[in-house]
Amino acid sequence: MGKLRALVLASGILLGILSLYGIVHGMAMEQIGAGNDHYSSGWPKGMMDFVKHPSRVYSMWCNGNEDFYFKATPVEVNELLALFSKVRLRDHEVRIEAGRPSVKSFHGQVFEYNVSLHIYERWMSLDSNNADTLEPCLKIFAGDDGALLKQLKLPDNVIVTGAVGNSGLQSKKAMPVRKAWYGRVDFPIADFENHVFVQIAFWEKDFKDGIRLAEADREGFFKVVLSDQEISGLVKGNPWLTMTVGNWATELKKEDARFPVQMLTPEKEKALPQKITRPKFYYGRILCEDGSPPVVDPKKGPAARISVLFDYAGSADLDAEGYFQVFLQPEQFERLKAAKAGTNIYCPTEEKDRSTAMYAFPAGLLSLDKAKAGVVKIKKPVYEAPPVYKAPEESMTF
Repeated sequence: MGKLRALVLASGILLGILSLYGIVHGMAMEQIGAGNDHYSSGWPKGMMDFVKHPSRVYSMWCNGNEDFYFKATPVEVNELLALFSKVRLRDHEVRIEAGRPSVKSFHGQVFEYNVSLHIYERWMSLDSNNADTLEPCLKIFAGDDGALLKQLKLPDNVIVTGAVGNSGLQSKKAMPVRKAWYGRVDFPIADFENHVFVQIAFWEKDFKDGIRLAEADREGFFKVVLSDQEISGLVKGNPWLTMTVGNWATELKKEDARFPVQMLTPEKEKALPQKITRPKFYYGRILCEDGSPPVVDPKKGPAARISVLFDYAGSADLDAEGYFQVFLQPEQFERLKAAKAGTNIYCPTEEKDRSTAMYAFPAGLLSLDKAKAGVVKIKKPVYEAPPVYKAPEESMTF
């Protein structure tokens, strides 16, 4: 099957671009075997090296959550343990479970496995005051006799949980006791429509990469799960929390603005907003050949609109004067300028009430100054909403 590039939109938020060979089934995608790997910009650093291990037999993505299944020999299980120990996480939990499980593909093909990993969608729920970090947990299934457990070589930083029994497995670390803390950033709701988010990351002095803990919601609230030891360290300055303003592909940086630990509270409703730098947008403009804005009457249906799509930034709609705005990091803007412009101006069509890419807006025409925004002219769109289907009235003869 050919390569599928899916641009996933959920509730108007750009989640990212996933590249894979696989089968699409509703809102889920699957891949049989290893290679042609899934990718998510929200994964912890080092996770790609783990999931591409050749012992992988099956994987599935569904609404931002990913599951990976491995049929591994004892030597390969130890390889997976070593790779997992290098992923940038706070806890490297390895859960031991009994049995010989299997997973079934969309078309009913059954795959036995003895190692699995679940990666949660990176946005942590604000709905409940729980202590779940939602970090990936590596599961190892011991089979019926548990012989595999006697051959495991545990890295020093893993935390073993589950049905260890009399295997002799004992980790050097224990799972920290944590609780939920809430914070808030002074972040405009409208920026969600522009695909701009605020991510909260956890940093430690001796590590190069940060750990994504949460993302602020539409009102600026976020939840982080922290232990007393971590809170104490935050007060002293190591570790620390940062606020990263950007799109789905923005890299976390140690130098990003810090979130003060004093602003965290165990009660969400008491969280006060922390000031944050407003993002700067790039502007462009689209006009018809006669100089008029190409605005389509919204009464003609939800697809009766013109939009522009840029890598990193996502899609943007036109205002009444034909202007649009997108958020890009400076380095993202430079990469787009250097790349060949493709068709990225979407115009409505009657076919299934959809829009089609018809014209190109080069990134080089974008400007941080709205008054200097570059202009692309297109033919005046003509769009008639498809007629509403009415079932014929049935006549009955007695």
